[in-house]
Amino acid sequence: VDAIADLKKAGMAAYALDVNDPDQAESVMQQVLDSEKRIDVLVNNAGYALIGPALELPPEALLKQFETNVFSAIFLARTAAPAMKTQKKGLIINIGSISGIAATPFAGAYCAAKAALHSLSDSMRMELAPFGIHVLTVQPGKIRTGFGKAAEATISGVLAPGSWYAGIEEGIVQRAQESQV
Repeated sequence: VDAIADLKKAGMAAYALDVNDPDQAESVMQQVLDSEKRIDVLVNNAGYALIGPALELPPEALLKQFETNVFSAIFLARTAAPAMKTQKKGLIINIGSISGIAATPFAGAYCAAKAALHSLSDSMRMELAPFGIHVLTVQPGKIRTGFGKAAEATISGVLAPGSWYAGIEEGIVQRAQESQV
């Protein structure tokens, strides 16, 4: 919310958006088009890391990981692409991760979601090129953000009673911080 206010102060358009709400995504895209009359760049940066042993992650948590980190990016691209096609140019930037290339323990769901985003981005790049729409995937490694702290929060309550990993829970939580510089 502070970032939106800062952008507006700088004279830039900014809109709040729950990326997992398709109706809101359609509405925000329409607001952008009504206000700006075009869309040149879409940056899909929403995401979080679900941390925990892959076999112990609840199904609903796995679905939410893919919904936020993969499906929302595709849906938002779908809302922006028609205007970009009409303009005969546009750029879709999907923020992936080095973790989509090199999996790590206790981050399997996150790594899988980023790998899926990378593959979908590769396909979209080829499919949208004839329409003047470019797709770029950014695959950062360690960077300083609040990402690790947010990832640490996902571990809370993830280990099942009698977990094989109960003895190293502290190490798993520490692993959540490893993406930070």
